[in-house]
Amino acid sequence: MPSRVEGLPLVIVEAMLCGRPVVATDVAGSEIVEDGVTGFLADAPTVPSMARALERLWEHRHNLRMMGEVAAKSIRKCVPADPVGVFSHKIQCLLDGI
Repeated sequence: MPSRVEGLPLVIVEAMLCGRPVVATDVAGSEIVEDGVTGFLADAPTVPSMARALERLWEHRHNLRMMGEVAAKSIRKCVPADPVGVFSHKIQCLLDGI
């Protein structure tokens, strides 16, 4: 995810939920991607920085399955299993309070 300006890209969340380590810029995803643990962060949204992050990923290719498993466990602590249900429950609580 070589983004320059981004909130929290869903593609990062989805990849982690699928048990995949992520390569992202420090701009997008740094709040959920732990560098060297659940993926790799490029220090800037530039080609050389992304290349270094991808090179680090390649150097750790023997650990990618384990990193993906850690990523999946990590993101499940942040994202509810039923986000639609949580959202609708919050709306219902607001409506009940009116």
